[in-house]
Amino acid sequence: MSLFDELTRLKRACGFYRKTYRIYYLKCSSNDGLFNLGDMLSRYIAEHALGRKIPATDNKDPYKLAVVGSLISNKVLHSGGVFWGTGMQEAALSYAEPKFPTIFRAVRGPVTRKILVGLGYECPAVFGDPALLLPEIYKPKVSKKYKLGCIPHIAHYKLLDCAEGVKKINMELKYNNDDEITRVIDEINECEAVVSSSLHGVIVANAHGIPARYMSVAGVPLNGTEGLKFSDYFESVSMPDQTPLLVKPGQLISENLAKPTDTTVDLKIDLKKLRDAFPHDLVFG
Repeated sequence: MSLFDELTRLKRACGFYRKTYRIYYLKCSSNDGLFNLGDMLSRYIAEHALGRKIPATDNKDPYKLAVVGSLISNKVLHSGGVFWGTGMQEAALSYAEPKFPTIFRAVRGPVTRKILVGLGYECPAVFGDPALLLPEIYKPKVSKKYKLGCIPHIAHYKLLDCAEGVKKINMELKYNNDDEITRVIDEINECEAVVSSSLHGVIVANAHGIPARYMSVAGVPLNGTEGLKFSDYFESVSMPDQTPLLVKPGQLISENLAKPTDTTVDLKIDLKKLRDAFPHDLVFG
């Protein structure tokens, strides 16, 4: 290939990358190569918003679209990208001037926005985890079967046992496809209430009107600042922040854990504002 042909190829490639944003999500969540529902919702929701499939990319790609999850970090910000509904899990970040434009159209909640603004980023006061839009995409067709569902974070799943009558819901998916996602949504909707150490266990439940209690496992903290992403979410929907329900590894989760859970879900958030903030103009170039 001549130098002219190579330069032409690179020019065309650059033109494609400038006009085509690719979805960024954490593709694998465990050594087993399984997928985390919260991460896979990025692809699921963005593809429904666009009406087409979106190729995936990594955090170093400046032309990435980050949607669901606590994806805002030093390494992800530094390489640029477009963020819609994404959040943080660290209370502090070291500011690094992005190599490429970093555009925020919406973030998960006020906690994330406050940190970003403090670092000098421009971030509109548009809040909401895009998982709150799931009922507009998929309508569960199941009835209630359980008083309580237990949704452990993937780091906690093997540490907890559930009593008879309590539905234990696995947030790890065998495959990254829509059927796997809707299967978990159905399982959550079979429960009258849930306790969850997974943020998206709480959010998906609340989005469908199901009361949810934030749970943590003693001695097994999750990555990031403890409770920050939960506080970010609760503030975004004007719900009282929750002190986590503390359980121990090996503890049997029984129906009586549903008692301290609020019986109503009153989400005060402008989902139209979140929906309208989706970066159609940027994704389509």
